Amino acid sequence: MTETLKIEPELQNLLPPLTAEELAQLEKNLLNGKATVTLIVWKERNVLLDGHNRYALCRKHRLPFEIDRVSLPSLEAAKRWLISYQLGRRNLAAEQASYLRGKQYEMEKSPRGGDRKSKRQNGALITKERLAQQHKVATKTIERDAKFARSVHAIAAAAGPEARNVILVRYTKLGRAEVQKLAEIARSQPQAAKNVLAQIKSATKPQEAKRVVHQAAKQLPTPEPTLKLTAPPTPGKSIEKVNLKGGTGYVTRNPGSEPVFNRTNEMVDWASWTWNPVTGCWHGCNYCYAREIANDKRMVDAYPKQFEPVFHESRLDAPANTPHPKVIERPEDRNVFVCSMADLFGKWVPDDWTFQVLDRVQKHSEWNFLFLSKFPQRLRPSATNSMDSRRTPGWAAR
Repeated sequence: MTETLKIEPELQNLLPPLTAEELAQLEKNLLNGKATVTLIVWKERNVLLDGHNRYALCRKHRLPFEIDRVSLPSLEAAKRWLISYQLGRRNLAAEQASYLRGKQYEMEKSPRGGDRKSKRQNGALITKERLAQQHKVATKTIERDAKFARSVHAIAAAAGPEARNVILVRYTKLGRAEVQKLAEIARSQPQAAKNVLAQIKSATKPQEAKRVVHQAAKQLPTPEPTLKLTAPPTPGKSIEKVNLKGGTGYVTRNPGSEPVFNRTNEMVDWASWTWNPVTGCWHGCNYCYAREIANDKRMVDAYPKQFEPVFHESRLDAPANTPHPKVIERPEDRNVFVCSMADLFGKWVPDDWTFQVLDRVQKHSEWNFLFLSKFPQRLRPSATNSMDSRRTPGWAAR
């Protein structure tokens, strides 16, 4: 068979890379007829799931191949299937297996924005315990795997997808400590991470590559002490305490800032952007991913009051400041997940906060605004007071 198959980059990038030597050996085996060429394909979309290297070599040398087709309902399901399939193989390097277990944990604990990691239903094990049992490792190992996967993703986001090949190749030059340090560099200084990666590639020995990372990490600026915003730390920037239904909330102001939408990560495949003019929530769900993020000490600048309700007044300008894509490659590129770190229609949220957000939604119908709420009953009266929702495109309840 010589059928043309579609390649989905998000699936291809999940696969551990081959070294040049491994790829050369695979090519030799194929040409000698020593390797069976059977590719696994996502039936509904004719997308290649497993066998990307073999497929490329077959096309290069015009070699025949067979196909096994797997039925899957979505891209998310395809990712999960591929990770599980790869983890079933015995030829993975330690870093490759760790990365895939970490990706599996991140995907299964947070499907579509909801973190199930501490939720038990019918006595089921929580995610990390279940995966630890599945892969016959300790729960602490799954936690370390998730941290490792997040570090790899941060480096790739800053330095490009080829960074994964440097880190996850079978005979990698970097250890876990260096990957973590490189991720810290990538998060604070993306360009520096690119430069470090280039030096790692040219390093002839692992010791040399590790030394490059440690030296670069020493150059990172020392974090300034966390500022308490009870008094404005800089002219114009302030945080004000306000009374809400059931407790205390806050309003932040940062005149002169130019906020934009945030890009979503690969875990959110139905929207390319998030916008958080309101953060914090009082629902108290024990599986909340947003609370975990907001309470992280590293996120104090974005969430100065952690997960208490906060209205970030300056962020209202993000729809106007974010350039609309000139070319829409995917429908999701117009989608904006509003208040991914809050519930805009929560009972404690003042009408004024909600109305101001919906007013910006009305003015920027070039975007599709998506909302997730446990109180959809507040949506219609809020929308009615803020705009005529029947005549205004650009927003939708989710």
